[in-house]
Amino acid sequence: MGSEYEHLLYYSVRWLSRGKVLQRVFEMRAEVEIFLNEKKHALASRLAEPRWLLKLAYPTDILTVLNLLNISMQGKEKTRLFVSEKLKAFKAKLRSWKGKIERGKTASFPLLNLFQEDEDVTLVDEQSVIVEHLEKLSEEFDRYIPDEELHEKYKWVRRPFDVHVEDLSEEESSIPNL
Repeated sequence: MGSEYEHLLYYSVRWLSRGKVLQRVFEMRAEVEIFLNEKKHALASRLAEPRWLLKLAYPTDILTVLNLLNISMQGKEKTRLFVSEKLKAFKAKLRSWKGKIERGKTASFPLLNLFQEDEDVTLVDEQSVIVEHLEKLSEEFDRYIPDEELHEKYKWVRRPFDVHVEDLSEEESSIPNL
């Protein structure tokens, strides 16, 4: 078909790989629609509906961001402090994105924004669903990674001159054997 890709990705191992699959489906939506039409599949008509594609763009964007977050926290020299700062920043982004979507701003989500501009589709119907999802995602991050765990435990390392020695626990104030 002259497409940039010859294959549609299929991952079955990790849920974060779904972002890559959705991104490929979104990029190849014209080719996938032709294929599904040839097979007389019921979903073929969905790929021609701008509203449905708008609903596909958001999860593609959010899963792509989660993939990037996941990858950025892996590898050598990724300390607990580094990871906690990444998570703190991501949680702040979720709150910011929620506020932006509530105001109808989609620039933080590239595919959603581009598709909305290209197809001249409004977010009105999907806006509440996206806001609710961002809220639930934020709640889940807060549930699994509480703020105290991210900030208080190692604040003596981040800002040593803001902490009083007498406020440190016995483990934090001891010097490791060299």
